[in-house]
Formats: sequence, structure tokens, C-alpha cells
Amino acid sequence: YAMKHTALLIFIILFLSSCARTPSTDESKGKYYQIDLKTAKEENFESIFERISFIPLETIKDHEIGQIRKILPIGDKYVLLDSQTNSIFLYKNNGKYESQIQAIGNGPGEYVQITDFCINEQTQEIKVLDGIQNKLLTFDLRGNFIHETKLTVYPSPLHLSHLSDSLYAFDFQRCSNTKEWQYQLIVSPESFTGNVQKYLSYDKPLGLSFSPRTTLFSLHGETIYVPLYSSTIYTVSSSQIIPRYTFLFGDHWVDQKFIDTQWNDALDFMNRLKDMRYIYYFNVLENDSHIYSDFMYKGIRYHLIVNKENDHIYFQKETDKYKCKYTGDIMGSIDERFIIALSPDEYNERIDNTAHTHKNVHLLSEDQNPVLMLFSFSRI
Repeated sequence: YAMKHTALLIFIILFLSSCARTPSTDESKGKYYQIDLKTAKEENFESIFERISFIPLETIKDHEIGQIRKILPIGDKYVLLDSQTNSIFLYKNNGKYESQIQAIGNGPGEYVQITDFCINEQTQEIKVLDGIQNKLLTFDLRGNFIHETKLTVYPSPLHLSHLSDSLYAFDFQRCSNTKEWQYQLIVSPESFTGNVQKYLSYDKPLGLSFSPRTTLFSLHGETIYVPLYSSTIYTVSSSQIIPRYTFLFGDHWVDQKFIDTQWNDALDFMNRLKDMRYIYYFNVLENDSHIYSDFMYKGIRYHLIVNKENDHIYFQKETDKYKCKYTGDIMGSIDERFIIALSPDEYNERIDNTAHTHKNVHLLSEDQNPVLMLFSFSRI
């Protein structure tokens, strides 16, 4: 009996260990992926790029782009948020300049700071969030101002995405002291009246934190949410949020004690991060074929890609020998491709290294606008 009992126990342990390495589904977390930092490959991350194409953005005098922070495609256009010039650019998908939204000021139709923007595809409008003046400005896809809405919540949300009809998802990231609004995510009309849903409550706001680059994004009519300090990604609807998938990092994920620490010194906070055993700056984007994530751990950057067709995981660790060449981050997607904004120097270097595959290419001068690089990941 003892031998049979021992054999059964060993079988159960081996079975559970096998399950931990295989993508599985849990009702409370959706699909989940077990990630072991020790398994990260030390090789060239860009070796799995394929179907690469480039869109040089036309440079127009007095309309130069400074630093692209967000890219959203809509129809035959790209809408770009430039954090350096505090403006929004509209380009045709061939890179030809169309218009610029730059209305800095305190009056009607003006903003002090673009905190975020989204596109209402139903009305074909751009919604610009000004977190300083706590208002939402609406422009058409030619850059013309339509109207503005003064938000009735304080402090302002930090990110937003259009859901459906008149509803938007607003990401507040634990910034309110008011009990009524102590929720990370609120689904509401821009008036914050009527059909208002609140999700992911918290006890106290945070002074300092490391936020994902993109916390709300749309994929074929679905809104996807990456909460602050969460490795669980959610699908947001007008009436609920549902766990979509979770990356399980074990004890390398930040614990509640660190989250609840009230940091008063930003420099001390940043220095402590590199000494911690926690993952930070955890980012997620998704397109038709892949889930892409990157994050930092002890000052080292990791890249994590999931093939949605077969759940295969590619996991890479940057080293001094193998660092991603580009200063820009993956900041948008369209169909099966992701988008990176390259500086002219980065573009020129890429073209020089692959000159045999590109005919009639022209190198760019350093004062020209960035180049959008669209690429897919190989189906590894």
C-alpha cells in the first residue's frame, strides 16, 4: 500500500509540475502563463522580426515631430501623440502629413497638457484628455475642434479608451482621495453621470508608482486593460471586466507591502527599484497574432512574446551583447504588426545593414521626422 501511495503521490506532483509549465485556464484569471525568469534566452530579440516595412513621416516646416508617445491607426490614417511638442499629428498611412492639433492655452478648445487621447471610431472623433484642466476635448479626423466637456471628477483620469456608444473606460491608477472615486477603472459617459461602473477599488492613493506605458487599448472592438501593479490583463465591456490572461511570475511579482509604501522621494523610489527582486515597468500590447510584453527586473530589460495561435512563449533577456537597438518602444499595433517609431539615425542604420534587401532607398538627414517601422513576429 505504501509503495502504491508513494507512486500515486509522485504522479500527482509530476502532473502538477507539467501543468505549471503549460498555458492553462482558470476561471478567476482567464488563461494564465507561468513565467520563469531563468528560462529567458540571451540572444538577439530582433531575430524574430519579420515582414518589416517602413513609413517615413513627411517633414513639414513648423510641424516637426519631437517625441512620439502613442500611435493609433484609424482607417487610412495614423494619429500620433507627440509629448515634446504637446500636440497630435495626423498622417495618411503612406506617411504624408495631413494636419496637427496644437491648441495650447486655457480657453475653450484649448488644453494645457495632453495626458492621453483615444479615438471614437463610431463618431470618427479624437478625444483629447487634458489632465491639468480636467477636461475632454473633441476634434474631428481633420484636426478641427468640435466641443469640450469639463470632467466632474477630481483628480483627472490618466488614460482613456472608447468602449461603445457614449461610454468610455477611464483609468485613474489609484490617484483619488475621495472614497466615491477610489477605483482604478471607471466606465462612464464623459459626463460621469448615468451609467457609471466602477472596478478595482483600493484603500488609499499612491504617491509614486511605475505605470505601464499603455493601460487601455482597443483590439477589433474589444477594450483591453492593463491595471497598475497587476500581471492580470482584463477585457472591459460596458457592464463588466473579465480576466483575459495572467502572467504568473511567482515571488518576482511585487508584493502588497511595497505597493502600499508611501514614497516621498522619487530618486529613492527609483534607486530602490533596481535593488528589489520585483518586476517593474510591466507593459503589455496585443495584436491579431501575438501578445507582447516587456518589463524591467534588477535594471535589466526582458521581452516576452506569446503566439496566440499555439500559446508558444518566446522569452528574451537583454544583455550587453544583445540589446534592442532602438530607443523607441513598441507603442501601437495594426492587424498582425506592431509599430515602433525610429529616429532618422536608427532608420539609416537599419537600411545600411540590410541594403541588399532594399532597392532605391534614401537615407534621412537627422532633422527629418521619425520613421514608423511596422513588423510582425515570426510564428515561433
